[in-house]
Amino acid sequence: MSHDSAAPIAPAPRLAPAAPPRHSARWVLAVGGALATVLGLGVHVVMLQYLNVPYPDHAAVPAVLKFINTWAAVLAAFVFYRSARARFDAMPGPLACLVMFALWAMLKEALIRAAVMDGVVTTAWVFSFVSALPRICSCLIAGSAVVVVGRFVARPRWLVAASLALSAIMVFVVDPALRSSFGAVLHAISDLAHDEVYAMPYGWQVMVPAFLTYAEPTVAAFFVTAMVWDELAAPRLRVVQIAVLVGAMKGALLPLALFSAFLPLPLPSALASEAQFTLEVVVTAVLVALTWQRFRARRVRAGSA
Repeated sequence: MSHDSAAPIAPAPRLAPAAPPRHSARWVLAVGGALATVLGLGVHVVMLQYLNVPYPDHAAVPAVLKFINTWAAVLAAFVFYRSARARFDAMPGPLACLVMFALWAMLKEALIRAAVMDGVVTTAWVFSFVSALPRICSCLIAGSAVVVVGRFVARPRWLVAASLALSAIMVFVVDPALRSSFGAVLHAISDLAHDEVYAMPYGWQVMVPAFLTYAEPTVAAFFVTAMVWDELAAPRLRVVQIAVLVGAMKGALLPLALFSAFLPLPLPSALASEAQFTLEVVVTAVLVALTWQRFRARRVRAGSA
């Protein structure tokens, strides 16, 4: 046989690009979570410490506007529960209540961060932790009520009505009762309370624990995002939806529009005062959503390898 009759050599098959290893997806969460924590709180720190934006004083804000903000937060909690209903239904009832309570309290920085930071700046640790208990109990009661009521309410209009009723019960009955009950305890240990030992601008003694404890709402935002991500109605608007949901549950979206005019400041300063917290939660939630989006994409690529 001559060499001319030999069959042509087939070209080598083109290989698909290698999928990223699974462990790289976890690095996405770690790096994204760190960025969300540092940049989210960083907005507030820069505005407060370096731009001299004042802390908002809500003493003159009408009670009806505060109630509307509370109602928005409770309604957002019901929306979260409804969106993550399949995950909550897979849990025993008490566990579902605890999960809702923990996530909501963490978003509000009420579970750990509030007491720790108050203790840091005052060094009155016992009084700080006891002072945080009424708000923690309030989150526990409200979160449990969302789960219990949410299991029996499906239609949107009844969900709105339920959120309005729960808000009224919390604002006019539960919260005053908690303040009254813990008031006697706080009065008994009032000798343990004292003024802040650190003043503005804060140094590393306050800044380090401030950034470390801000991981609390960041972690909660990740769990909220993970539980509702696949249930969001408009996939292309997931980042926006997460920012609105997290911000509303925290109660940090509406004050910019509702409270600014009643702060004892010129309107531009009042808007900036409220905006520092609105921007804080929006930056945190957007970075969390973008991180989760990237994480999910890497997991899909790794799984299809």
